[in-house]
Parts: sequence; C-alpha cells; structure tokens
Amino acid sequence: RFYGLYRETITIKNKNSPDQRVEVQLRMFADENSMNFTLERNFSKRFQTICIEAASLAEIAVNKTFPIFTFPFRQYLMLTLENKMAQPVTLYPKIDLNLVVIWEDVNSDSELIRQNTDFSDSSRLAKRGVYRPCGQPYKLGARQSVQVFICLPNPAFLTLTSSKVAPLAQGKPVKFSGDLIFERELEQFEEFSQEFSPADLARDSKMMRVCKSIPIEGNYCVSLGQLTPSKIELNQIGYENGWKDIAVSAELRNCSDVPLRVQLDPRAVPACVQLTLPDGAKSAHEFTVDVGQTLKLAALFCPSKIPTPHTAGPFRCVVPLRNAMNPLNALGLTITAEITTCALQFSRLNDGVLLLPPLTHPSNDKATKWFLVENTDITNHKPLEIQFRVDLDETIAPYVLVDVLAREGTITASLPSPSLLETPLTLAPAEPTQILVQVRPRPDTRLPSSIADNASLVFGRLHAVSAASEILETVILMGTLIRSATFALSTTRLHFSTTAYEDTQLPTEKYEKFVIRNLSASFPLRFKISPSKPLDTQKLTVTAHPWEGTVPPGESVQVSLELRVFAHHHSAQLKLAVTDLDSPSTSQFVTVSLLAKKRVSLAPRTRRREMRHSHSGGRIEGRSMPLLALKGCTPVSSDPSRYEIDLGQQPLNGPPVSWELAVENVSTAPPSPELGTPTKHADIPAEYKLYPVTKSSEAWLSLSRDGGVLEAHGSAHTIKLGFSFTEPGYYSTHLMIENCNNPSDLRSIKIFIEVVSTQPAQCAVMLQGEKLSLNGTLKPVIDFGEVYFGRPSREQSFVIVNDSPHPLDFLLTSNTKMDDATEINFSLNRTTLNLFTELTIEACSSLRTYVHFCPNPYPGDGVDEAGQTTKELEIYISCRSLKDYQQVITLKATCLPPQIGVSATHITFDGSPYRPASASGAAATDQRPGSAHSHDDGGVRPPPSVLRKITADLSRSQSTSNITVLMSEMLPEPEFDQKQQTIVISNKFDTPLEYVVKTEAVFFQVDFSEHAVVDRSSPHVITVRPNMPIISAYHKFLLKEKYIEEHITVYNKRKMSERYWILLRLSFGHMTDFHTAPGPQNSYPFSALESAIVTFLRDFNVFWDSFRWEHANRAKRKDMKLAEALSKLDTLDDTALYTSYHYVTDELLFYGVKKQISESVFELANLLFNPLFEHEIFAPARTRRHTPEGGATRASSGYSLVKWIRRLSTFLGYFPENKSGLVSLRTLQAELGASPF
Repeated sequence: RFYGLYRETITIKNKNSPDQRVEVQLRMFADENSMNFTLERNFSKRFQTICIEAASLAEIAVNKTFPIFTFPFRQYLMLTLENKMAQPVTLYPKIDLNLVVIWEDVNSDSELIRQNTDFSDSSRLAKRGVYRPCGQPYKLGARQSVQVFICLPNPAFLTLTSSKVAPLAQGKPVKFSGDLIFERELEQFEEFSQEFSPADLARDSKMMRVCKSIPIEGNYCVSLGQLTPSKIELNQIGYENGWKDIAVSAELRNCSDVPLRVQLDPRAVPACVQLTLPDGAKSAHEFTVDVGQTLKLAALFCPSKIPTPHTAGPFRCVVPLRNAMNPLNALGLTITAEITTCALQFSRLNDGVLLLPPLTHPSNDKATKWFLVENTDITNHKPLEIQFRVDLDETIAPYVLVDVLAREGTITASLPSPSLLETPLTLAPAEPTQILVQVRPRPDTRLPSSIADNASLVFGRLHAVSAASEILETVILMGTLIRSATFALSTTRLHFSTTAYEDTQLPTEKYEKFVIRNLSASFPLRFKISPSKPLDTQKLTVTAHPWEGTVPPGESVQVSLELRVFAHHHSAQLKLAVTDLDSPSTSQFVTVSLLAKKRVSLAPRTRRREMRHSHSGGRIEGRSMPLLALKGCTPVSSDPSRYEIDLGQQPLNGPPVSWELAVENVSTAPPSPELGTPTKHADIPAEYKLYPVTKSSEAWLSLSRDGGVLEAHGSAHTIKLGFSFTEPGYYSTHLMIENCNNPSDLRSIKIFIEVVSTQPAQCAVMLQGEKLSLNGTLKPVIDFGEVYFGRPSREQSFVIVNDSPHPLDFLLTSNTKMDDATEINFSLNRTTLNLFTELTIEACSSLRTYVHFCPNPYPGDGVDEAGQTTKELEIYISCRSLKDYQQVITLKATCLPPQIGVSATHITFDGSPYRPASASGAAATDQRPGSAHSHDDGGVRPPPSVLRKITADLSRSQSTSNITVLMSEMLPEPEFDQKQQTIVISNKFDTPLEYVVKTEAVFFQVDFSEHAVVDRSSPHVITVRPNMPIISAYHKFLLKEKYIEEHITVYNKRKMSERYWILLRLSFGHMTDFHTAPGPQNSYPFSALESAIVTFLRDFNVFWDSFRWEHANRAKRKDMKLAEALSKLDTLDDTALYTSYHYVTDELLFYGVKKQISESVFELANLLFNPLFEHEIFAPARTRRHTPEGGATRASSGYSLVKWIRRLSTFLGYFPENKSGLVSLRTLQAELGASPF
C-alpha cells in the first residue's frame, strides 16, 4: 500500500532553444483515511478577496511586493480535523502559500507542542509547490477533533510575478491557489518500507507521511477610490456673504473590481461641515461604493460654525474620508476659503463682555464703564453707519436702568421694549468712538430674594445694528448687584465698665442708647433686635427698648439698652443683631463690651547714663629720612601709600605665572643753611622688609627676597613674585613694604588674581527640583505671576550647587536698565534684604538664593487702573572659577497697579514681663491638676489638647460660656504698651474695592468685616488687640517663649493675586523686630492649617457631589456620573470654593518658605494636593496627560481645570530644591501635564 503525497517534475525543453524550458509539477495524494476534515458552517475552502495596500494603480505597476491589509479584521478559513485512528498522532502543518495555521484546542487530552518558530515572519514568502511549516506541531488524541484556523500572518506581504502584476494594476483580481498538508510521524509497527529508500531509513529514524491534503484558493485585489474634485475653493466667506451656508459636492468613483468601503470618523469632521451620506449607507459612519459605480457626496459648509475667534484670512479644513480596505488610498476632501470679518471692532471688552463695576442697590450710585468702537475698514475707505440697541434681561429690568451714551445721543433702556439711538452713528474709516454704559438702580424698587447677592448677572445685551437692521456685533452687559444697608446705626460699639473688686454682690445697672435710621425714602423699615448668641443670665442680662418696631421712610428711632451685671469680676463681650425683616441679608451688629476695671501699679523706670570718653594724640616731628619708590605696580590715585597688582584671569593648569617688582632708594638731603636750597640727591641708606599680611597666602605666593638695604640714592632691588595654584578661585592678599629707617614710609600692595578651570562645570543651578543644563532645550523661567507696583516679591528663589571639591565664586547680575525703576536684588535671606552680587560656595555644598523683585513703573508714568505691563528680564549666574560658565534664567512677571492700600504690614505689642504676687501663689497655680505640663526649668507649656481646643474655638466666635471656662484658669492680665492698633484699608482706584480678610490668629482679636466694599473716599479700619483671656490663661507659656508671631491675610476678592500678609507680634522680651517659626509639627499653627485643609477637602467633595445630585434629580437619574452632569453644565459659581483653595495654598507658602519648617509644610501640602487631584473631576487631566497637546486642561464639559492645577505649579515653583517631601507632588505635576517652566 502506498499512501501520502507524491510529487514528480516533468521538464520540457525546446531543442531549438536550449535556454527555453518548462517544468510541470505532478502531485498525487493517496489518502490513508486516518484523518477526516469538515468545513465549519458558512465557510468554504476559498478566501474572500484579500486586499493589498497601495496608494495608486501606478504604484502597483512599479512594485512587485505589497503589504496585505489585515486591519481591522483578519480573514480566515475554519475547519474541523478529526483523528480516526485508535492512537494519538502528532500533526505537522505545512503549506506552499503565505498563510499560517492556528489550533483551537477542544479536547482535554490534546496537546499543543510549543517550538521556537515564528510562523508570522513576513520575510518568508511562499512559493508555489514549496512547502514550509505554517504552524506549531499539535498532538491530537485518539478519536478526537480539533478546530483549525487558516489565516494571513500579521503583518503579511505578497510578492507577485510580472504576469500577475499587470491585471492587478488595472484593478482586476489575481487568483491564487495552493495546498495545506498535514504530516504525521509513522510508528514502528506501521509498514512504510515501500515508501522510503534504505538511505532514508538510515538517515532519519523519524519517517513522516502526509495524512491529509486540503486545497486552498482565493483572490488578491487592490481597493482604490478616486474623489473628484479633491479640493474645493469657496473664495470669500463670512462677513461678505452674511455668514450664510454654502452647498458643496464631490464625486467618489470606485476604480477597482471590489466594493469600495468608505469610513468616516464623525469626531474628526470639522464642525463647519455637515456631510450627507448617500442612500443605502450601512451606518452614519460607513457606506459602500459598488464595482464600477460613482456616488455623489453632498455637504453643507457653515461659516457660522467655524471655531471662534474668527480671524480674517485663509481658512482650510479637511473632511477625512477613509478607504477601509486600503489606508494608503487618500480620499480626504479639502475645503479652502478666505474668511472676511466685520470692519467693526470693539476694544476694552473681555471676550465680548463689558464687565461693569459692582452696583449697590438701593443707592444713588452708578456702575459706569466705557468701551471703544472703531471702523477698521481702511481699504475701501467707506464710512460705516450703525445704531445701538439695548435689550434688557427680564429678571433684571424691573430693578435697574441702563443708559448708553454715544456721540449722537443717549439711550435709556427699560422694559417692555428695546431702545434705539435716535440718530445713527456714522464712523469714518479708522475712527474710534467712545461708548459709555452706565447702570442705575431704580429708586422705587427693592431687590427680591431670587437675585443672589454678589453674583455675576447679565443685565442685557447691547447690539450694534446696521442700516439694514442686521445685528453686526453684540456686547453682553454683565455686572454684580450688591444689597446695600437699608438702615444706618448711630454706633456699632457700646462700652460698659464695672469695678472688678467690689465687695457688694448686688447687680449693677448700666444704660446706653443708639439710633436706627431708615435710609429708604420709599419703604418703611421693619426691624428686630436679638442677641447673636444665647446669654448666661447668671452673669448679665440685656434689655432693649424696643426689641422690634417700624420706622417710617426717611425717619429714625432711638433704642435704649439696659445692661444688668451680676458677675463684676468678669469682662464680657456680646453682639446684638439688628435685622431688616424685609431684607434679612443686610443685618448689622452692635457690639456690647463689658470691661472689668483693674488697678495696676507700674514700677518706676530708670535710664542709663552714657559715659563719654575723650582721647588725644601727639605728632612726630619731621626730620631727614630715606624714601623708597616702587616700580612694577599701579598706584591707587586716592592714596599715595597704596598700590595694586592685577594679574587678571589665569587658567588653572596653564604656564607658571610670575611678576617682577622693583624697590628703589629715592632719598633726598635736608636744606642747606647757607644756600637755603635742598640737595637733590643724598646717599642715605634705606633698609626695608617685605612680607604678605596673611600666612595662608604663602601657599600660593612666593618672594625671591623678603628685604634688604639700599645703600645709595638710585640703588634698586628687583623682587620676583611667583604664583602657583592647585584649585580654581579668587586669590588676593596685601604685600606690605616697610622702610625700617622711616616709619612714615609704609607701602601696601594689593595683589589679586582670578584662577579659572577649563574642565567641565562641576556646578549647577537648581530650579523646580531639577539641575539646569547650560545647553538644555527648555528655557528656565522664574514666573512671579501677577505682582504689584511698589510691593516687593521675595518668595521665589533658586539654589546654586557646588559639586566640585573646591570652593567656587559666583557672580549674580541682571539685565535691568539704569532708567528702569524696577529692581532685582539677591539675598540669602527671604525676610530681610542682605545685598550681595558675589557669592562663595564651599566645596560639595549649596546655597539657596532669594530673588527680591520690586516692580515699579518708569519714572513719570502715571499708574491707573489699566496700567498693566509685562516684565521679562534675565538673571545671569556666572562662576568666576570656571571659564565661560553662565546660566541664564528668565524672570517673568505681570505687573499691575495695586488697588488695596494697607497702612501697616506688621503690628507689634510690647508687653512688660509679669511677675506673680507671691511665690506661694505661683506654686499653687502650677500645681493645679491638668492646667499645664511642668518642666524642670519651671516653664509651663500648654498641652496640645488645650491648644487644639483654643484653635478650634477661636476660629469661630467665642461664646460667653467658653470665655468663662478659660477665665476660670486665668491669672491677672499682663500689660502691653498699647491696648489696640489699627490697620487702614484704602482703595486706590475709583472702582469699588471688595476685599476679604482671613486669619487663624489665636493670641489676637481681629475685628473686621468678612466681605467689605471700600470706596476711594471711605477707607475701612481693621482693629487688632491682644486676646487677653487667652494671653492671661497661658501667660507663663508666653513669658517662656517671649516672642509670638501670627498673621492675617487681606485679599482683593476680584483679583486674588493681590494679597497682603500682615504680621501680628507679641514681644515679652527686648526685641520688637523679629521673625519666628511655628515650632514643632504638632504646634497650633500647623494644627489650624491642617484643620483648614481637611475642611476644604470636605467642602470640595460636597460641592461636586451636590452639583451631580442636583443634575441627577433634574434628569431623574440617580446613577448619573459627574462627567455626564458636567456635560449639561450651563453656569457654575465656584468662587467661594476656589477662594478657600487659594487661601490654604497661600498658608502653605507662608510657612513653607521659612527654612526651619519646610518639611512639615510639605507633609501638609501632600495632604492637600494628592487627595484633591484624585477627585474624579480631574480624571481628564490624568487620562490625557500623554496626548501630544500635553496635559488636559478641561473637563469633559469644557469646565476649566487650569486654575486648580496652576496653584500646584505655583506652590512647587517656590521650592527649587529636590526635597524628599516634594517628590510625589512633582510626580503629580508631571501627571497633570503642568510644565515646571
């Protein structure tokens, strides 16, 4: 029996042409019937048309090897192979086509035999009749089956003969055919001697037999389409055609004999193109062009949907059609046009919005703002005639009047109909015209509760209308309405006093009065007086006459206040709220203070008398003495006894350096008594000595002689100075020359030399935690952000690192101009300016250098509200010890005129040290259980639990019960040189100033308004006084510490970058000007800051959860995600939330720039930023950080994340070192895509 595959070759030769011959392959397969195969359902032994990749038909005619398109799917054939034998068999697949076999194991006793063979190698191109392995060997169990997939490799290539390339270049399919065979290893019990020769049996013990042969066939073809035209030019669009839509079309022809599948990505289609797919399209993203067919594609080009801003000039967009079977076939439709814009240009607007100043309602104020409108058509020289129309918002119109003042008249806008200028406004080419908009409150109205206080509102729209009544441009009028006080109080403070040591226990009655005046001329005032917090009636009671009432318009009422005091030895403070029942948000407070008087005797002060000392000196009589002269050195013109030798810059490993110095005797004789004239020359011997003033200079300076005697006039000695150096640096010393015979003839020579190294730099400047490279691609930048004229900014810094084994000298300069009032100074201290320009850094060490930047306008320039300028300066850091080393850092800042005026930036209260009345009393106090922790040195420090309690209590208003508890542990109060001090907050602009005061102070009481508005003519006052209950309770702790420093922060609410830190100090020592660090990590400033951070994180989560929940309820979908809620975002007011975020980051900066405590601050910074940016609102910034555009700066809805991420970059920008506590934050910065420069 003969089984298997048999092959023979018949060669036919042409006798007349020996080179011409034809080979005929004969193949016969004798099936042993050991294997059976069946095709799976819907499969055949024929492949569908396999497409190859080519850009055009012309390319096919040139090339013979082509890539086969296998994405997004792989064609395959599927069959089931069954082992009919009673024993397992190992199958070896082979094929003479460029295909591979993949086994699908369906039996538990089958086994896939892995080998180190890659069957997807595209370089192994199959030839007809040549079989090669196409898959892994597979062991198939007895009577078992396996699924076989026959598919193209990935990647796959095709090589064709010239005869088959020709039809392929015409778009015709090319057939292919071959055989898939399965070989098995013969077992010893099988008869195979007839199939193999004795040589075969001797050569290989494994004899293989083809047990199954499967014919395979299919077609190759190239899918090509042609778009006509591929480019459409639309000429001028936009303003010239009234922004009307334009219909465009193109024809798509199938150039090959296979259907053309065209795909379209809707996300990549420009917003200004609306493409209509042909009938019969499979979906909105795909359609097919049949063989030999042509489809017409219609589209609508919408100029109005071109992304803003519309800039005049060329415009180009591409509709990305894609051949799904041939990526190299370009089918994109390009549309070009020339955008024309309106010749009307507005300036002094913010993205088309005129932001009006805040308007107080009711009042006689006006919110006024002007802008410019200009006819920019300078090519046609045509005047432009326009009118203005005002449309007021229906919710705002009943309460305000809007006036628009133009050259041709005035518009006063109100409901119900819009208003027009009576006379059109004619603008000549290049002629700007000022338009003034002012908003006035209606005097006979009162704001309803539906209008939020201090919220940005759209008052209406101001339309520029053409002569044809077409709206050319629209200006949105936005502003803020602030509820003003509907009444005025004659005073906001009432002071009562009582004697603290009275013997009687009877209550004391005190009386005071104040007046409530109704400010409205149209509405009566219904008022009510109530304590802001419950009172402790066992200590005092308050009665107001009347508690409530009605005040007619424009009139007043007097309120009598009766205070009954039962506890005379306690001071107290309470607040009475006076509320307008028709406008509860405008409540005002009357602070009632009860002071328990104390008698304190002051010890007499003594003064020291200064002792004055006097001294006198004598003169040395002149006489004839030898004189010396020096040559080879430069005299200093200001002093004949001083000289210098400047050796300049010398290389470290250069040739030896030497210098020659000459000393000459130039003595003269005294005058002759007979002749009365001096002798010109005299041979007076002159002995001299020569020595350097410092012993250390002997290591690098050598002298050929150290002295001698010059016998006669004109005699001289030449002294050779030798220099040798082992390390770079700046070397200097003084060489003294003494005339031993003439004490007044003393000379000094200053010698200085700069030795530089020519080796690679072993130093660097560190910024943003990284060492800067001199040849780096990124330009290092110190960005100060927004700074204000006249206010020094000194928190930014950089670190100079010396990695060499020698000290290095550095020179720091900048390119500030002489006539520029802006200053850049350098200091090693942040709080004080210790000026320097040269700096020596010891070996293997570093120094942090602070940049004290003080911006100022040029002399003579006035500073107004719009006086914003941008400064871009350069800082140069040169190493004098390294040749040609210079690092350049760019300093950027946006300089603005400050609106806030602050009378003082620090306040100090000087307290005289307190001594207890008796030692026994003090001892008794110290032994009170739980009051304090005792130390060996007698000092008392409050336990952390008490400080945490104080911090938590004083962050809110103190209740009377809390004060009573604290005062139960008090000793008599210490005294200060001043009871209180004030800080005046003024407004430098005409625009009202809205400021915010933040503080976590414990030992100070700060009286301020939480949200205050200051006019230019009426400054506000912040009152600061020592918190006497707390100070008295912990006076021993304070006397031991001696110096306490806290602070308050004042913000311009409209521009948070304008910030003032006002330092509050308590001094119980001899110093009044000092700076302190908060102490250990668990001290109360850090505890308060940690509490503020945790509170902010909680408020941040609640804010976004409430936002999501509100939209979920509105859509009646409780499972709505935040990203989906953001996609429905209309307006969002996150001002309060961002203000809190800005404040806690500023607090981190305040403590972080203090050298002693930065590591503690870094831990709190990680507490803030890491949980914050884990919130799902920042998911787009994290998931898109590897996009080409960098990090994502917007959430999925368009909500901007820039300001939140920028605060992290701002914080890290203040710390140039590579601190361990900042590693995770810098990693987070990189993940968010925020560049450090």
